[in-house]
Amino acid sequence: FFSGLFPTGASDTKDVNQTPRFITKRVSESVQSEIKCSHKIPSYERILWYKQGKDKALQFLGYLNTKFDNVEEELKGKINFEGDGRNNGSLSISDLRLSDSAVYFCARNTVCLQTH
Repeated sequence: FFSGLFPTGASDTKDVNQTPRFITKRVSESVQSEIKCSHKIPSYERILWYKQGKDKALQFLGYLNTKFDNVEEELKGKINFEGDGRNNGSLSISDLRLSDSAVYFCARNTVCLQTH
């Protein structure tokens, strides 16, 4: 039996709101759309997700946009994103392991095209 604490990097800033602050789960349980991210900036079309493990390095998990989710190849089947990507999204993690104990962050993003 192990109970893990999964801080979510929760924030409540002018731009991005992430909840809840902490999630406690047991190994082999899942986080089902419990880590939520929202913003109210209409021009932003993506929600990016990151994991910060014990080594403090940020690992890019993927992103959710208005049309689809894009999970990094090595994480497919382990995590998924839900939501519209424009204003809200959530992160799910299946079959939790000790290595999943980390801080999870979301960020907003827009697509900028540069013309020459």
